[in-house]
Amino acid sequence: MVNLSWWMREYLLPSLWTNRSLSREVKVPAQTVSFSITVRELSIFADESGTEADTSGYYLLTLVLHDQSEDVTGPISDYESALRIRGLTDIPMHSSPLLRGNEDYENLDVALRLKYLFAFNAFALRLPIHYRSFVFERKTAPGLEALQTVLPEALRSFNLSGC
Repeated sequence: MVNLSWWMREYLLPSLWTNRSLSREVKVPAQTVSFSITVRELSIFADESGTEADTSGYYLLTLVLHDQSEDVTGPISDYESALRIRGLTDIPMHSSPLLRGNEDYENLDVALRLKYLFAFNAFALRLPIHYRSFVFERKTAPGLEALQTVLPEALRSFNLSGC
């Protein structure tokens, strides 16, 4: 498992700084220049897959961003209603266990698990979020040290405009 705090501190947060609320007055001899930058509060969720012990050929990192000024109560309410209409209980959504039929989903047949998958997919498509997944082949970044070299490069290419 990769410690994500180092790259957030070194690469992601500095790029978000321009989205911080700033209001400054700069004094220059013989003139005063004022500027103001309006910003949003941005939530970032990071999910990774592919630890060093993992046998897959890939390491995945997904960032989900949500501008806190964008309301999510409507999509959440619609999702809860869709579950009720389909006779489904509101259980936590976890893709891998849902697809494999284990953990919270171990007693559910495939048809019922598909209903959950479709309901959650419709919900996710309606959310005011932005996401980006980064895929690294293990042969390109065979260990943690190599991954810490390629990850910052990928994050620098991540354009936050529109988020």
